[in-house]
Amino acid sequence: MTDRPPPALPAPQARALLDALPDAVLVIEPDLAVSWWNPAAGRLFGWTAAAWTPRPLADLYWDELEGPGLALVDRAAIAAGPVARALRTDAGQRRLCLLRTLPLGDQVALIVREPDGRDDGLDPLVRSDSGLRGVLERWPHAACIHSRGLMVYVNRALCEAWRGPRSDLIGRPVLDLVAPRDREMVARRVRDLYSGAAVEPYLDEHLQRRDGSEWLAQVGVLPVFYDGQPSVLVWARDQTEARRLKARLDQAERMVALGTLAAGVAHEIGNPLTYVLLRLDAAQLRLAELRRALVVGKVDAGRSATALTLDDLGGHLAAVADGARRVRTIVGDLKLFSRADDRPVELDVTAPLERALAMAHHELRDLVLERAYAPTPAVMASDARLTQVFLNLVLNAIHAVRAPGAGPGPHRVRLEVDGDGGRVRVSILDTGCGIEADALPHIFDPFYSSKAAGDGVGLGLAISRSIVASLSGDIEVESTLGVGSRFTVVLPAV
Repeated sequence: MTDRPPPALPAPQARALLDALPDAVLVIEPDLAVSWWNPAAGRLFGWTAAAWTPRPLADLYWDELEGPGLALVDRAAIAAGPVARALRTDAGQRRLCLLRTLPLGDQVALIVREPDGRDDGLDPLVRSDSGLRGVLERWPHAACIHSRGLMVYVNRALCEAWRGPRSDLIGRPVLDLVAPRDREMVARRVRDLYSGAAVEPYLDEHLQRRDGSEWLAQVGVLPVFYDGQPSVLVWARDQTEARRLKARLDQAERMVALGTLAAGVAHEIGNPLTYVLLRLDAAQLRLAELRRALVVGKVDAGRSATALTLDDLGGHLAAVADGARRVRTIVGDLKLFSRADDRPVELDVTAPLERALAMAHHELRDLVLERAYAPTPAVMASDARLTQVFLNLVLNAIHAVRAPGAGPGPHRVRLEVDGDGGRVRVSILDTGCGIEADALPHIFDPFYSSKAAGDGVGLGLAISRSIVASLSGDIEVESTLGVGSRFTVVLPAV
């Protein structure tokens, strides 16, 4: 296999034709070097025949910061029709030019023309595009501009996130940046943008790097005109560290809730464990009786003492198994609640709701608990995180009925589940102290708490709303001071 021959200059007949053209013509190699130019280009840029050596195309651009990226765009002829560029002469003068490209095999002919008086409006457009690129180049978040789905500009931060050079991205489909699991969603969003349909300004998307590894980003989009073409500006804010911090806050709030339930959990586990131990003591006594009976040979023709002892042992062991299952259920609920598992699955909202009630059972011992569950469709959610939301709301209801302003009682906590119009609603009502009107706008603020110092860190409602919002849902609040409150979690049905 032979090496590729060096780039060839235009044939003599072609050179004669190009030399006669009034427009500047540059021959661009695949490595973005200018290997040949006609006399009009020499006059435009101040080049002489004596200086006839290959030079980087990027050096021709007025703004050195954007030169490499624009050279890639112009080499690939991405834009439809001519594009306006600010170029630099050897004397350091700025020239506003219109550029076209013509493929010549591996080479590209770049045709450069200075606009006439009818194109006076191009300079503000070029300056606007240049200003936008200048801002994005210094922007700390990854950003790109794509036209008809192909990237025509990428900033330095995106190249760093991609872990590859700018030349890898210019001219590629923007969907190449998106992890396979989110491509269908992003493709639909891009189509809607170009058709003028309304789209969500921000979405969490899984993006991918050059090596195929993924990173999570909050992605914003904005329709713009770039190079005179309808385009889309996209920027991506890395959410990896923010999600780690949020997960730690979630975990901290769960631990606070577990601390609140610690005495009740100890009681819940202590009862069946005491029951198990008593039954085991009784079983050991019966076992000793059985040994003695077998040793002395006490066997009757009818129902023997041995059979009676075995019956007793069976009853004790069944009771031990029942107690152990109860402990296992409690421990299982605690493990599910405390682990940081947020994978959504289809589930019936009553399952995490009942789990939250089981965990708060000891706190509810002296209250009237009412349930009103209507059949509802499933929702997509994490069982553990939805349990966390419901447990926070149930504990808040319990605290409200025991607060000083709650009145003498008797107090009740009521749970309602219903659905309509593709939505599932879970309401937790209490007959507690209620919430002051001035406090209502702040109850979901992080670290806001009406409890006494040491009774909470003020993250429960903030995290609960964040969890519900991540499921495209909402939490609604109605409250009357001295009467009680209703918190309603609204989730989309599957």
